[in-house]
Amino acid sequence: MADSNQAFDIALQDAVQLHASGGVDQAIGIYHNLLDEYPDQPDLWHLLGVAAHQKDDNSLAVELITVALSIKKDVADYHNNLGMALRGLGQEEAAEHSFRSAVALNPRHPRALSNLASACRHAGDIASGLYYARQAIAIGGSDSEAFNNLGNAEKDAGLVSDSLVSYQRAIELDPDFALAHWNFS
Repeated sequence: MADSNQAFDIALQDAVQLHASGGVDQAIGIYHNLLDEYPDQPDLWHLLGVAAHQKDDNSLAVELITVALSIKKDVADYHNNLGMALRGLGQEEAAEHSFRSAVALNPRHPRALSNLASACRHAGDIASGLYYARQAIAIGGSDSEAFNNLGNAEKDAGLVSDSLVSYQRAIELDPDFALAHWNFS
């Protein structure tokens, strides 16, 4: 049994590295092969959902990540990524609920905090958006997307000078981040 678990861990790690380096389709094939042998493994369902979201199939992403959550409900990343897929479907309220679930499970999850900040802003709750954006930066201060979200929240709150500093920091962290350049301009 230990060899089986070790083989699974190695195969999953290889697939995740492939996925992270841009080999999404190849990783999907490995995830499916592993799922045939380990259908109750929530990480596989979640990773397939993440891949579906990356391929802009958000309906499938929601289905797959929901399966992962039916197996294991207490993983902040699952809730955060479900929120991203729901946002991709335009379901902002449901996305906000998922981001809040992720933050409840892990109050120090910078991506979930940043995503919650954005969801609050979209819902018109500027003060909460600014609060969560600042929390995201305080915890994970090297994420260009978090700085861009902070800049948006600051702009919405009328803190234009601060927003320019945040957009500039996003650009420093990722010089090719087109949206940060657009927001800064």
